Amino acid sequence: MAACVIAHAARWAAINLSTVARAATSAPGSRVWCQVITTVLNPLRGRGGGLLPSQQITTIRRKVSLRFAGYPDKQAEHVVHKAAFIASGLFMLVTPAIAADLPIKAVRAPEPLNLWQVEVGARYWYSIGRTAYDLHTSGSRSSPVISRLDYHNMSTHSGEVFFRVDSPMKFFVKGYGGFGGITDGTMNDEDFPPFFNGPYTKTESQTRGFLGYANLDIGYSFYESHPVNAEPRLRLGAFVGYHYRGELADAWGCRQTVSGGQICEGAGVLAGNVRVITERDILHTVRAGAVADLWFTPALKLTVDAAYTYSDVRAFDTHYFTFGTEPSRGYGHGFQLETVMSYAVTPNANVGIGARFWHTGINDFTEPASGAAGQAQTYQVDRYGTFVQSSFKF
Repeated sequence: MAACVIAHAARWAAINLSTVARAATSAPGSRVWCQVITTVLNPLRGRGGGLLPSQQITTIRRKVSLRFAGYPDKQAEHVVHKAAFIASGLFMLVTPAIAADLPIKAVRAPEPLNLWQVEVGARYWYSIGRTAYDLHTSGSRSSPVISRLDYHNMSTHSGEVFFRVDSPMKFFVKGYGGFGGITDGTMNDEDFPPFFNGPYTKTESQTRGFLGYANLDIGYSFYESHPVNAEPRLRLGAFVGYHYRGELADAWGCRQTVSGGQICEGAGVLAGNVRVITERDILHTVRAGAVADLWFTPALKLTVDAAYTYSDVRAFDTHYFTFGTEPSRGYGHGFQLETVMSYAVTPNANVGIGARFWHTGINDFTEPASGAAGQAQTYQVDRYGTFVQSSFKF
Protein backbone atom coordinates (compact mmCIF):
# COMPACT_ATOMS: atom_id res chain seq x y z
CA MET A 1 0.00 0.00 0.00
CA ALA A 2 2.78 2.46 0.94
CA ALA A 3 4.69 1.87 -2.31
CA CYS A 4 1.61 2.63 -4.40
CA VAL A 5 0.80 5.86 -2.57
CA ILE A 6 4.43 7.02 -2.69
CA ALA A 7 4.65 6.46 -6.44
CA HIS A 8 1.55 8.57 -7.11
CA ALA A 9 2.79 11.26 -4.72
CA ALA A 10 6.14 11.39 -6.49
CA ARG A 11 4.54 11.97 -9.86
CA TRP A 12 2.37 14.75 -8.36
CA ALA A 13 5.40 16.37 -6.71
CA ALA A 14 7.52 16.17 -9.88
CA ILE A 15 4.93 18.07 -11.93
CA ASN A 16 4.32 20.77 -9.32
CA LEU A 17 7.94 21.22 -8.27
CA SER A 18 8.93 21.65 -11.93
CA THR A 19 6.38 24.48 -12.10
CA VAL A 20 7.94 26.04 -9.03
CA ALA A 21 11.40 25.78 -10.59
CA ARG A 22 10.28 27.52 -13.79
CA ALA A 23 8.76 30.27 -11.70
CA ALA A 24 11.95 30.58 -9.75
CA THR A 25 14.14 30.87 -12.87
CA SER A 26 12.01 33.78 -14.15
CA ALA A 27 11.80 35.64 -10.80
CA PRO A 28 14.44 37.65 -9.02
CA GLY A 29 15.25 37.00 -5.37
CA SER A 30 17.86 36.10 -2.88
CA ARG A 31 20.20 33.12 -3.07
CA VAL A 32 18.84 32.00 0.33
CA TRP A 33 15.57 30.86 -1.24
CA CYS A 34 17.56 28.53 -3.47
CA GLN A 35 18.68 26.66 -0.37
CA VAL A 36 15.08 26.24 0.70
CA ILE A 37 14.18 24.72 -2.66
CA THR A 38 17.21 22.43 -2.37
CA THR A 39 16.04 21.29 1.07
CA VAL A 40 12.56 20.53 -0.26
CA LEU A 41 13.88 18.58 -3.25
CA ASN A 42 16.57 16.51 -1.55
CA PRO A 43 14.19 14.07 0.21
CA LEU A 44 12.73 13.23 -3.20
CA ARG A 45 16.05 11.94 -4.51
CA GLY A 46 15.95 8.18 -4.80
CA ARG A 47 18.66 5.63 -4.31
CA GLY A 48 18.85 3.43 -7.35
CA GLY A 49 15.63 4.75 -8.86
CA GLY A 50 13.86 6.93 -6.29
CA LEU A 51 10.85 9.23 -6.36
CA LEU A 52 12.38 11.70 -8.93
CA PRO A 53 15.30 11.08 -11.27
CA SER A 54 18.47 12.55 -9.83
CA GLN A 55 19.19 14.37 -13.11
CA GLN A 56 15.83 16.20 -12.99
CA ILE A 57 16.40 17.33 -9.41
CA THR A 58 19.92 18.56 -10.26
CA THR A 59 18.62 20.53 -13.26
CA ILE A 60 15.88 22.20 -11.20
CA ARG A 61 18.34 23.16 -8.46
CA ARG A 62 20.91 24.54 -10.97
CA LYS A 63 18.36 26.73 -12.75
CA VAL A 64 17.17 28.12 -9.43
CA SER A 65 20.69 28.86 -8.18
CA LEU A 66 21.86 30.50 -11.43
CA ARG A 67 18.93 32.79 -12.06
CA PHE A 68 17.59 33.50 -8.60
CA ALA A 69 20.00 36.25 -7.58
CA GLY A 70 19.13 39.88 -7.97
CA TYR A 71 15.33 39.58 -8.24
CA PRO A 72 12.68 41.11 -5.96
CA ASP A 73 12.11 39.31 -2.68
CA LYS A 74 8.28 39.27 -3.01
CA GLN A 75 8.25 37.06 -6.04
CA ALA A 76 10.94 34.82 -4.57
CA GLU A 77 8.94 34.48 -1.38
CA HIS A 78 5.88 33.44 -3.37
CA VAL A 79 7.91 30.71 -5.05
CA VAL A 80 9.20 29.35 -1.76
CA HIS A 81 5.74 29.35 -0.17
CA LYS A 82 4.43 27.32 -3.07
CA ALA A 83 7.31 24.88 -2.78
CA ALA A 84 6.68 24.45 0.95
CA PHE A 85 2.99 23.84 0.29
CA ILE A 86 3.81 21.13 -2.25
CA ALA A 87 6.27 19.48 0.17
CA SER A 88 3.70 19.52 2.95
CA GLY A 89 1.10 17.89 0.76
CA LEU A 90 3.58 15.21 -0.23
CA PHE A 91 4.37 14.55 3.46
CA MET A 92 0.70 14.20 4.38
CA LEU A 93 0.13 11.76 1.53
CA VAL A 94 3.11 9.54 2.17
CA THR A 95 3.14 9.35 5.99
CA PRO A 96 -0.22 7.55 6.49
CA ALA A 97 0.72 5.03 3.84
CA ILE A 98 4.02 4.24 5.52
CA ALA A 99 2.34 4.03 8.93
CA ALA A 100 -0.26 1.61 7.58
CA ASP A 101 2.49 -0.86 6.65
CA LEU A 102 4.24 -0.71 10.04
CA PRO A 103 3.80 -3.76 12.33
CA ILE A 104 1.07 -3.25 14.95
CA LYS A 105 1.94 -4.17 18.55
CA ALA A 106 -0.64 -6.42 20.17
CA VAL A 107 -2.72 -4.57 22.76
CA ARG A 108 -3.67 -6.53 25.90
CA ALA A 109 -7.39 -6.62 26.42
CA PRO A 110 -8.38 -4.77 29.60
CA GLU A 111 -9.38 -6.94 32.55
CA PRO A 112 -13.07 -6.83 33.43
CA LEU A 113 -14.06 -4.25 35.99
CA ASN A 114 -14.05 -5.53 39.55
CA LEU A 115 -17.52 -4.40 40.54
CA TRP A 116 -19.56 -4.95 43.67
CA GLN A 117 -20.42 -8.61 44.26
CA VAL A 118 -23.35 -9.70 46.41
CA GLU A 119 -24.26 -13.21 47.50
CA VAL A 120 -27.39 -14.08 49.48
CA GLY A 121 -28.63 -17.51 50.44
CA ALA A 122 -30.32 -19.84 52.89
CA ARG A 123 -29.19 -22.84 54.93
CA TYR A 124 -30.56 -25.75 56.87
CA TRP A 125 -28.26 -26.55 59.83
CA TYR A 126 -28.46 -29.71 61.90
CA SER A 127 -26.40 -29.35 65.06
CA ILE A 128 -25.76 -30.97 68.41
CA GLY A 129 -25.25 -28.79 71.45
CA ARG A 130 -23.82 -29.19 74.92
CA THR A 131 -23.91 -26.86 77.93
CA ALA A 132 -22.15 -28.03 81.08
CA TYR A 133 -20.87 -26.45 84.27
CA ASP A 134 -19.58 -27.40 87.68
CA LEU A 135 -20.59 -25.58 90.86
CA HIS A 136 -17.94 -25.46 93.58
CA THR A 137 -18.44 -25.32 97.32
CA SER A 138 -17.11 -21.78 97.58
CA GLY A 139 -16.03 -18.83 95.49
CA SER A 140 -12.76 -20.57 94.62
CA ARG A 141 -12.52 -22.84 91.61
CA SER A 142 -9.98 -24.95 93.48
CA SER A 143 -12.66 -25.95 95.99
CA PRO A 144 -14.46 -29.31 95.58
CA VAL A 145 -17.36 -29.69 93.17
CA ILE A 146 -20.72 -29.91 94.87
CA SER A 147 -23.01 -30.15 91.85
CA ARG A 148 -22.77 -30.63 88.07
CA LEU A 149 -25.30 -29.90 85.35
CA ASP A 150 -24.71 -31.35 81.88
CA TYR A 151 -27.06 -30.69 78.94
CA HIS A 152 -25.76 -32.83 76.10
CA ASN A 153 -26.73 -34.45 72.80
CA MET A 154 -29.17 -31.62 72.16
CA SER A 155 -30.28 -32.22 68.58
CA THR A 156 -31.26 -28.94 66.93
CA HIS A 157 -32.79 -28.14 63.54
CA SER A 158 -32.23 -24.56 62.36
CA GLY A 159 -32.96 -22.43 59.35
CA GLU A 160 -30.80 -19.43 58.56
CA VAL A 161 -30.10 -16.78 55.97
CA PHE A 162 -26.64 -15.54 55.07
CA PHE A 163 -24.96 -12.97 52.85
CA ARG A 164 -21.64 -11.59 51.72
CA VAL A 165 -20.92 -8.28 49.97
CA ASP A 166 -17.52 -7.59 48.33
CA SER A 167 -16.56 -4.07 47.27
CA PRO A 168 -14.17 -3.05 44.45
CA MET A 169 -11.79 -1.83 47.17
CA LYS A 170 -11.52 -5.42 48.54
CA PHE A 171 -13.48 -4.69 51.72
CA PHE A 172 -16.26 -7.14 52.52
CA VAL A 173 -19.19 -7.56 54.89
CA LYS A 174 -20.63 -10.97 55.69
CA GLY A 175 -23.06 -12.41 58.16
CA TYR A 176 -25.82 -14.83 58.97
CA GLY A 177 -28.74 -15.26 61.30
CA GLY A 178 -30.89 -18.22 62.22
CA PHE A 179 -33.41 -19.77 64.56
CA GLY A 180 -34.14 -23.38 65.42
CA GLY A 181 -35.69 -25.84 67.78
CA ILE A 182 -33.99 -28.25 70.19
CA THR A 183 -36.02 -31.38 69.62
CA ASP A 184 -34.16 -33.93 71.71
CA GLY A 185 -31.43 -34.17 74.32
CA THR A 186 -30.48 -35.30 77.80
CA MET A 187 -29.76 -33.43 81.01
CA ASN A 188 -27.89 -35.03 83.90
CA ASP A 189 -27.92 -33.41 87.32
CA GLU A 190 -25.24 -34.73 89.70
CA ASP A 191 -24.78 -33.97 93.42
CA PHE A 192 -21.67 -34.99 95.38
CA PRO A 193 -21.32 -35.91 99.05
CA PRO A 194 -20.36 -34.99 101.70
CA PHE A 195 -21.41 -31.47 100.75
CA PHE A 196 -24.73 -32.70 99.46
CA ASN A 197 -27.04 -33.93 102.21
CA GLY A 198 -27.16 -37.55 101.11
CA PRO A 199 -25.35 -40.12 98.93
CA TYR A 200 -24.12 -39.45 95.40
CA THR A 201 -27.02 -38.93 93.04
CA LYS A 202 -27.41 -38.58 89.28
CA THR A 203 -30.74 -37.85 87.68
CA GLU A 204 -31.73 -37.77 84.05
CA SER A 205 -34.24 -35.61 82.21
CA GLN A 206 -35.16 -35.06 78.55
CA THR A 207 -34.53 -31.65 77.02
CA ARG A 208 -36.33 -29.52 74.48
CA GLY A 209 -35.92 -25.86 73.69
CA PHE A 210 -34.86 -23.16 71.24
CA LEU A 211 -31.72 -21.71 69.64
CA GLY A 212 -31.27 -18.26 68.09
CA TYR A 213 -28.07 -16.77 66.70
CA ALA A 214 -26.70 -13.99 64.50
CA ASN A 215 -23.30 -12.92 63.24
CA LEU A 216 -21.86 -9.87 61.46
CA ASP A 217 -18.25 -9.49 60.22
CA ILE A 218 -16.38 -6.68 58.47
CA GLY A 219 -13.12 -7.52 56.75
CA TYR A 220 -10.56 -6.93 54.02
CA SER A 221 -9.27 -9.32 51.34
CA PHE A 222 -5.54 -8.71 51.57
CA TYR A 223 -4.38 -11.34 49.06
CA GLU A 224 -5.65 -12.81 45.82
CA SER A 225 -3.58 -14.96 43.48
CA HIS A 226 -3.18 -13.81 39.86
CA PRO A 227 -4.23 -14.12 37.17
CA VAL A 228 -7.67 -13.93 38.63
CA ASN A 229 -9.25 -16.14 35.97
CA ALA A 230 -6.88 -19.08 36.45
CA GLU A 231 -7.50 -22.03 38.76
CA PRO A 232 -6.61 -23.04 41.34
CA ARG A 233 -7.07 -19.54 42.71
CA LEU A 234 -6.71 -18.42 46.33
CA ARG A 235 -8.18 -15.43 48.18
CA LEU A 236 -7.34 -14.56 51.79
CA GLY A 237 -9.07 -12.10 54.08
CA ALA A 238 -9.14 -10.98 57.70
CA PHE A 239 -12.12 -9.75 59.69
CA VAL A 240 -13.53 -8.63 63.02
CA GLY A 241 -17.10 -9.14 64.06
CA TYR A 242 -19.87 -9.64 66.59
CA HIS A 243 -21.72 -12.86 67.38
CA TYR A 244 -24.91 -13.33 69.37
CA ARG A 245 -26.29 -16.62 70.63
CA GLY A 246 -29.25 -17.40 72.85
CA GLU A 247 -30.20 -20.90 73.99
CA LEU A 248 -33.07 -22.11 76.14
CA ALA A 249 -33.31 -25.73 77.26
CA ASP A 250 -36.13 -27.14 79.37
CA ALA A 251 -35.53 -30.39 81.27
CA TRP A 252 -38.64 -32.56 81.41
CA GLY A 253 -39.22 -35.45 83.79
CA CYS A 254 -36.77 -36.87 86.30
CA ARG A 255 -35.51 -40.34 87.11
CA GLN A 256 -32.62 -41.67 89.15
CA THR A 257 -29.83 -43.44 87.26
CA VAL A 258 -27.59 -44.74 90.11
CA SER A 259 -28.35 -47.22 92.86
CA GLY A 260 -28.93 -45.59 96.22
CA GLY A 261 -29.79 -42.18 94.85
CA GLN A 262 -32.58 -40.58 96.80
CA ILE A 263 -33.81 -38.00 94.26
CA CYS A 264 -36.43 -38.95 91.64
CA GLU A 265 -36.25 -42.57 92.80
CA GLY A 266 -39.10 -45.04 93.09
CA ALA A 267 -42.29 -43.17 93.77
CA GLY A 268 -40.41 -39.90 93.31
CA VAL A 269 -40.00 -40.40 89.58
CA LEU A 270 -41.45 -37.46 87.67
CA ALA A 271 -43.23 -37.99 84.40
CA GLY A 272 -41.88 -36.65 81.13
CA ASN A 273 -44.53 -33.94 80.94
CA VAL A 274 -43.28 -32.27 84.15
CA ARG A 275 -40.76 -29.46 83.67
CA VAL A 276 -38.13 -29.58 86.40
CA ILE A 277 -35.29 -27.27 85.27
CA THR A 278 -34.80 -24.52 82.68
CA GLU A 279 -31.37 -23.39 81.49
CA ARG A 280 -31.18 -20.09 79.59
CA ASP A 281 -27.84 -18.84 78.22
CA ILE A 282 -27.05 -15.59 76.39
CA LEU A 283 -23.64 -15.06 74.79
CA HIS A 284 -22.40 -11.71 73.45
CA THR A 285 -19.18 -12.40 71.58
CA VAL A 286 -16.55 -10.38 69.77
CA ARG A 287 -14.47 -12.28 67.28
CA ALA A 288 -11.43 -11.82 65.04
CA GLY A 289 -10.28 -14.22 62.40
CA ALA A 290 -9.42 -15.07 58.83
CA VAL A 291 -11.22 -16.53 55.84
CA ALA A 292 -9.76 -18.38 52.86
CA ASP A 293 -11.47 -19.11 49.52
CA LEU A 294 -9.88 -21.69 47.23
CA TRP A 295 -11.27 -22.21 43.71
CA PHE A 296 -10.33 -25.64 42.35
CA THR A 297 -12.26 -24.89 39.16
CA PRO A 298 -14.34 -21.88 38.12
CA ALA A 299 -17.36 -23.63 39.68
CA LEU A 300 -15.93 -25.56 42.67
CA LYS A 301 -14.87 -23.53 45.72
CA LEU A 302 -13.74 -24.38 49.27
CA THR A 303 -14.18 -21.74 51.99
CA VAL A 304 -12.60 -22.00 55.44
CA ASP A 305 -13.46 -19.52 58.19
CA ALA A 306 -11.71 -19.49 61.59
CA ALA A 307 -12.09 -17.00 64.45
CA TYR A 308 -10.92 -16.44 68.00
CA THR A 309 -13.75 -15.39 70.31
CA TYR A 310 -14.14 -13.59 73.62
CA SER A 311 -17.57 -13.88 75.20
CA ASP A 312 -19.68 -12.25 77.87
CA VAL A 313 -21.94 -15.10 79.07
CA ARG A 314 -25.07 -14.72 81.16
CA ALA A 315 -26.80 -17.86 82.41
CA PHE A 316 -30.07 -18.33 84.28
CA ASP A 317 -30.56 -21.67 86.03
CA THR A 318 -34.11 -22.26 87.28
CA HIS A 319 -34.98 -25.21 89.53
CA TYR A 320 -38.74 -25.28 89.87
CA PHE A 321 -38.91 -27.60 92.90
CA THR A 322 -36.06 -26.16 94.98
CA PHE A 323 -34.33 -22.76 94.99
CA GLY A 324 -35.87 -21.07 91.93
CA THR A 325 -33.71 -18.99 89.55
CA GLU A 326 -30.00 -18.38 90.07
CA PRO A 327 -28.32 -15.95 87.64
CA SER A 328 -24.65 -16.36 86.71
CA ARG A 329 -22.19 -14.34 84.68
CA GLY A 330 -18.68 -14.82 83.35
CA TYR A 331 -16.18 -14.06 80.59
CA GLY A 332 -14.22 -16.54 78.56
CA HIS A 333 -12.33 -17.45 75.43
CA GLY A 334 -13.18 -19.76 72.58
CA PHE A 335 -13.13 -20.31 68.85
CA GLN A 336 -15.46 -20.76 65.91
CA LEU A 337 -14.69 -22.82 62.82
CA GLU A 338 -16.63 -23.16 59.59
CA THR A 339 -15.94 -24.77 56.23
CA VAL A 340 -18.09 -24.87 53.07
CA MET A 341 -17.69 -26.67 49.77
CA SER A 342 -19.84 -24.93 47.16
CA TYR A 343 -20.56 -25.55 43.50
CA ALA A 344 -21.88 -23.07 40.92
CA VAL A 345 -24.60 -24.85 38.96
CA THR A 346 -25.03 -21.65 36.90
CA PRO A 347 -22.98 -18.44 36.82
CA ASN A 348 -25.33 -17.03 39.48
CA ALA A 349 -26.74 -20.01 41.40
CA ASN A 350 -24.73 -22.05 43.93
CA VAL A 351 -25.29 -25.04 46.16
CA GLY A 352 -23.06 -26.25 48.96
CA ILE A 353 -22.46 -28.37 52.02
CA GLY A 354 -20.56 -27.37 55.13
CA ALA A 355 -19.69 -27.96 58.76
CA ARG A 356 -19.47 -25.67 61.79
CA PHE A 357 -18.07 -25.89 65.33
CA TRP A 358 -18.46 -23.34 68.16
CA HIS A 359 -16.68 -23.60 71.51
CA THR A 360 -16.66 -21.31 74.54
CA GLY A 361 -14.94 -22.12 77.81
CA ILE A 362 -15.26 -19.97 80.94
CA ASN A 363 -13.41 -20.33 84.22
CA ASP A 364 -14.24 -16.91 85.67
CA PHE A 365 -17.90 -17.67 86.30
CA THR A 366 -19.86 -17.01 89.51
CA GLU A 367 -23.32 -17.62 90.88
CA PRO A 368 -25.07 -15.31 91.64
CA ALA A 369 -24.06 -12.93 88.84
CA SER A 370 -22.80 -10.28 91.29
CA GLY A 371 -20.13 -12.67 92.52
CA ALA A 372 -20.82 -11.67 96.13
CA ALA A 373 -20.36 -14.73 98.35
CA GLY A 374 -21.36 -16.90 95.42
CA GLN A 375 -20.28 -20.22 94.02
CA ALA A 376 -17.48 -20.43 91.50
CA GLN A 377 -18.36 -22.26 88.33
CA THR A 378 -16.52 -23.85 85.46
CA TYR A 379 -18.65 -23.38 82.35
CA GLN A 380 -18.44 -24.82 78.83
CA VAL A 381 -20.77 -24.52 75.84
CA ASP A 382 -20.24 -26.30 72.52
CA ARG A 383 -22.21 -26.71 69.34
CA TYR A 384 -21.28 -28.50 66.13
CA GLY A 385 -23.06 -29.76 63.05
CA THR A 386 -23.42 -29.86 59.29
CA PHE A 387 -25.51 -27.79 56.90
CA VAL A 388 -26.63 -27.59 53.30
CA GLN A 389 -27.13 -24.31 51.50
CA SER A 390 -28.14 -22.60 48.31
CA SER A 391 -27.31 -19.07 47.28
CA PHE A 392 -27.60 -16.55 44.46
CA LYS A 393 -24.96 -14.08 43.28
CA PHE A 394 -25.51 -10.80 41.50
